[in-house]
Amino acid sequence: MLKAKKRFIKLITKIATVGSYIHYRAVYKNVASNEKELIVHPDSIRYIINDKELANKNFGALIRYNTRGLIFAGPFWGTKVPFPPEKEYWIYTGIKEHFIDHIDWIDTSLFKTAYKSQLRKEGIVKGYNSLIELADDYKKYDKIYDDIRKNGIRSANDYATIDPMSVYIDADGSFIWTSNGNHRLCMATVLGLNEMSVKVWARHKEWQKKRDELLTLGDTLFYEKYAHLNAHPDLV
Repeated sequence: MLKAKKRFIKLITKIATVGSYIHYRAVYKNVASNEKELIVHPDSIRYIINDKELANKNFGALIRYNTRGLIFAGPFWGTKVPFPPEKEYWIYTGIKEHFIDHIDWIDTSLFKTAYKSQLRKEGIVKGYNSLIELADDYKKYDKIYDDIRKNGIRSANDYATIDPMSVYIDADGSFIWTSNGNHRLCMATVLGLNEMSVKVWARHKEWQKKRDELLTLGDTLFYEKYAHLNAHPDLV
């Protein structure tokens, strides 16, 4: 039953992705490809939305969560919150402790505090009911970290077995992190990377209007009007 539901959602989101792209091409002047990747600095991502939690509220939210390339306004954007400071973000702390301080995953603050608390409250954490099993699964991040250390994050599609790194773009052009790629983002921060490649999961309607205006006015007039947007990765 669960597999059938997943296949149905995958089919609906595929139809929604194609259909919305065709619709946007008819409505807007400067629609980006869903495969477009942006080069951004990790520190430029100041906000985060728990879209995975929002997706559980209703079927429409679930489809939106799984459909890349949407353009919309509405209350969704009001759910963004400032990205937690590094010292208050458990994933960042765990990654720093494991890779910089050489602490085993099971002994990091991420496991001993955050995951232990979640397991006590919910009886499961990231699909596991044992922190030992979860720590064993976390060994996959050792290889990913080593690759990022050597090569950086070359493409949002790196590591085909996990979801692409993605952002939302708000009305003012600010980047909002999604529920996917938190560990890779924290690795990039720990390693001090100056750039990484991400995809755009969705754009605010007002931001899309800015993209259209760029096409209408041309570079010179547009950047005279919006000097602060000069070299914005989504306008390059």
